[in-house]
Amino acid sequence: MFETNDDFAMKMIAAGSYGSPDCHLVFISALIGYPLQFLYTLMPGFAWYETLQYLLTLLSLSVITYVLLKRSSGSGYDLLIFFLLIISGHFLYVSLQFTKTASVLALAGYLLLADSLERNSLKGQIFSLPFINLSYLFRRNQFLLTSLVCTALFFPMLYRFVKDRNDKAQRKKVLQFLICAAVCLFLFYGLRYLGKTNYVGEWGDYKAFNSTRAALLDREAISYESDPQYYDRLGLNQTDVTMLYDLWDFDDPEVFDWDLFKTILARQSEVKKNVVALVKAFIFDGILFFFNSKTALGFTILLLIVLSLFLFQKMERIELITLLLGVAVTVFCVIFTYFYRNSAFLERTHLSLIMACIVLSMHQLKMKDFKANRHAVIAVMLMMTIFFSFYHIDDFRINSSYRSRDQLKLSAIREIKKDPDHLYIRTTDENLDYVTALFADDDVYKGENILALGGWTVKMPLRENLKERYGIQNPFRDIINNEKAYLIINDEETLNTIMEYIHNRYDPSAITEKVKTIESNKTYTVYKVISE
Repeated sequence: MFETNDDFAMKMIAAGSYGSPDCHLVFISALIGYPLQFLYTLMPGFAWYETLQYLLTLLSLSVITYVLLKRSSGSGYDLLIFFLLIISGHFLYVSLQFTKTASVLALAGYLLLADSLERNSLKGQIFSLPFINLSYLFRRNQFLLTSLVCTALFFPMLYRFVKDRNDKAQRKKVLQFLICAAVCLFLFYGLRYLGKTNYVGEWGDYKAFNSTRAALLDREAISYESDPQYYDRLGLNQTDVTMLYDLWDFDDPEVFDWDLFKTILARQSEVKKNVVALVKAFIFDGILFFFNSKTALGFTILLLIVLSLFLFQKMERIELITLLLGVAVTVFCVIFTYFYRNSAFLERTHLSLIMACIVLSMHQLKMKDFKANRHAVIAVMLMMTIFFSFYHIDDFRINSSYRSRDQLKLSAIREIKKDPDHLYIRTTDENLDYVTALFADDDVYKGENILALGGWTVKMPLRENLKERYGIQNPFRDIINNEKAYLIINDEETLNTIMEYIHNRYDPSAITEKVKTIESNKTYTVYKVISE
């Protein structure tokens, strides 16, 4: 399944949900979008988006396995690789997410580059560059964080060069490293420039708005209760703040515009964190970093196993420094999470970083002496057994309930598509059009007459064209007495909040009139909004 609706929405853009296939994938570079757009135009019924990510993940894990197996020095080491592949494969394949794909691409590229520099393999260095650059195109923020972790791969080489600059072999390695780095930087600049050329005009305005929107909503919100006078000065009441932060229903251009978002974002940045709050966040975010899910627990236990094996071997100063560097990067990530608190960001990003830490530690690990140390091998086997007792076997299978749930969603969307004369407006937190299943029927779940009241597609040109098709500029205002627009919802509390917003802003006499119900994974009620 897709882990989040971000991937689903980007697939919809590429597959032509808004009329025709498009390359503007918003969070993934348009340079990835162009081939997807071509492929969906060529063969619309094929799941190109999922297939591309699966193929790149497969290649990345193959590269990681190749490099680690070449360093294999005994069955204990091979056993670690085996367990790493089981956990990583489940993490990456069963729950598909583009941020994780970007991370494993970067990790594979840097690992292959470090290995190729060590072996003086020009082919390996060349083959590493596409992985690194594809990671950059898939998710730049995640690429940068993974790159930070992967500095540990090259630190020993640079350390030895500084220690003995007369060593020709080390000078050659450093020169090759600098050439590869220069090529990557040149490509990064070129790829970023080419990507930006696709976001001009309406798309440029959308990109600027969405960047501010993401920065605002991905941080810890300033509640209305904490500073009501501030929001009153902005012309926002408590219902408005609830619509923005809690429901993400902010598709009202007359209230939630770009200037308002920039003003609130500036206020967020002014809020200073004291030392006590920082220490608390460091402790609790640190716990979440390593133990917030079964997958995190699995990675954490394997990381502790790998790190514990360093106790059985003699370490050079550079190896110790490298380990400490990894710890420092982990600390940075925990603090980074504190300033940009977002549980979804934590789940996707930091689990990928823990996986990277495991791979890099295994790359540093030397197990040659372990053949003679039976106690060490027994300890590894014992810890592996404990690990599997924590990591439940039932998590390794796909839950069939997802499939039945998605079939119900598809059935509901089929029913909605049969009524193209009406635009079905839903609240942002509803997932009626969020089908998590991979390789589903592309033609069915496009849902071209479904519109959310918020989310990251607000102000996207493709979506604005959809609104114009039904004569709507402001969904909250234009849904009133509109024969072409329905409100579809399954939560009474959310419905009351939306209607309270409409009462405060546009029509105090507006009421809902039930039209019908649609059975999906939940029961959705379809309403008209009329003025008494």
